[in-house]
Amino acid sequence: VLETLEELYDKRPPIYHTAISPDNILISAEAKRQGGRAIWLSGFVPDDTLRTKALAEGFLPPNSLSRPPSADVDIFSVGAVMLRMLSGRDPVEFLVQERSGLGMMSMKFRGEVVMSPTLAKVVDDMLAFNSPVFRSPQSALLPLKQVASGKKNAITASVPSVQTARRPANTKVELIRDSNSLQLFVPADGMSSSTLSTGGFTVAWNFGIGMWTVSAITGGAPLLFTAFSIPFWVVGARLARDTFKSALVGVRLNMDREGYSLREEIVGGAEYKGRSGETSDLTQVDLFVTGYINENPVRCIRMVAGAEVMTFGQNLELAEQDWIVSEIRNFLEL
Repeated sequence: VLETLEELYDKRPPIYHTAISPDNILISAEAKRQGGRAIWLSGFVPDDTLRTKALAEGFLPPNSLSRPPSADVDIFSVGAVMLRMLSGRDPVEFLVQERSGLGMMSMKFRGEVVMSPTLAKVVDDMLAFNSPVFRSPQSALLPLKQVASGKKNAITASVPSVQTARRPANTKVELIRDSNSLQLFVPADGMSSSTLSTGGFTVAWNFGIGMWTVSAITGGAPLLFTAFSIPFWVVGARLARDTFKSALVGVRLNMDREGYSLREEIVGGAEYKGRSGETSDLTQVDLFVTGYINENPVRCIRMVAGAEVMTFGQNLELAEQDWIVSEIRNFLEL
């Protein structure tokens, strides 16, 4: 894709795409069958709907709608597509607010996506939309090719093993494990100081974004300018969801040698969400960074069964998370 952009930028005048996403990167099935690759880019005259969708999913930098077409925007989009390929998640999920203010955001994915430090550095630089590092596709291609030359260490990295941890003192988590079964219950956090703090921040965040959006609409701002708030609304919705789950939703995990069930229960026992499967499908259990608050990582427990990823325990203390991960991995002999 970067090589294609390089050719397009050599035209006079240069041709910029401005809305690259997985939706408009086409790979020839015939070329793949023959062991080669043929890639096309579509959507070179994106309408507002296409650009707004790409912005909402995180494939465009938040400030792109107010900027003229440029190589910076397209390089960011290619980096975002790479992040989507490596993580299986929309890039907007890695968007966090910087300390400098509401209008400044950045991508934070380290610790959440498994890749080598050298590849992470290149992706980081491609996603640096506040102060772009790569000014042309060629400048991004060179370090990517250097990473590719060391394939063994470029894409994968070993996941550190979790050592057996002791049951933390004063924990409210209930966990019973024997040779044939494991039962775990993580109660809802309730109106704890942590939940109240997060809830207050969530209200302030959404109120601020709401005021900005209303003023933009009532002031007659263009649609594309108003759409600038979409990534902030996405973050606000995630904060509201996490606050609700922290305060009112507990988790119950039952597992034996045949199968497992993971249920999220609203206080009182009503099921909020449930998943189940064969225990043999569980191939990974670890700690996972979901985001950052004041540059401090927010971790949860992640279980992977095939293509399904399940997370819980975000509001537990690190010692409790380590203990639960250790117990589950020991039971599964991972």
